[in-house]
Amino acid sequence: MGFFAALAPLIIAAFFTLDTLDKLAIDNLESASLLVDMTRLAQDIESDLVELERRAGHYYALVDASIADLFTRQQAALLLKLRDLDHRIQLEGPEISQLIESIENLELVDMGATDQVSMSKEVSAGERLATVFQLIGEQGNLVQTRLESYVDKLLERNAFDAREAIDRLAVQMVFFSLSTLLLLLIFSYWISRPVRQLTDEIHQLGTQGLAKSIEISGPGELRQLGGKLEWLRQQLQEAEQKEQSFVRHISHEL
Repeated sequence: MGFFAALAPLIIAAFFTLDTLDKLAIDNLESASLLVDMTRLAQDIESDLVELERRAGHYYALVDASIADLFTRQQAALLLKLRDLDHRIQLEGPEISQLIESIENLELVDMGATDQVSMSKEVSAGERLATVFQLIGEQGNLVQTRLESYVDKLLERNAFDAREAIDRLAVQMVFFSLSTLLLLLIFSYWISRPVRQLTDEIHQLGTQGLAKSIEISGPGELRQLGGKLEWLRQQLQEAEQKEQSFVRHISHEL
């Protein structure tokens, strides 16, 4: 029982180690999942921006109402993705909000009949749209840069948490190892002391006679062994007394 008590600190250390490693694995898995999702979402947003600009160009080239309707649906889908991105990660700067505002303000001009005035309007609207999309592209690049910075900080935080956990485990292992060593020393002394007592008592039986009673302290098993040895001493002492009594009786008869 004492041996298992001495090993208890190592068992506790193993439990803490497994628990810490499990938490690290969960955190890394969650971070990796978030990074993958953010990367895919950022790629989708970049692709949707290009597609939205291309759709606007098609509209002004063909003046087709169905293209305008498709542009509106793509615009709504892109805004939904940007708001999802803004909700899932809180970036330090206003880049996502500015990009959302710019895309919300996008509006295709109704070209109407294809007369000279409408053609002039188309050129003017197309130029304005190109300027707006240039601004949106710059804002998209800023969002991408901010996302890369966010990813770098997330990776740095994970690395810091891992190093901190490893340092904490190292301190715990040193503490529990020293505790185990101390308990083993105490346990060894607790065992060796009654063993030395038992050896001394047996030696005294052989050298000093059977008069002195035997008392052994320590673990229950060794106390039981000491009790058996005391019983044996009493039996030997009783036999010796009977022998002496018999000898005295014979001597008296003679």
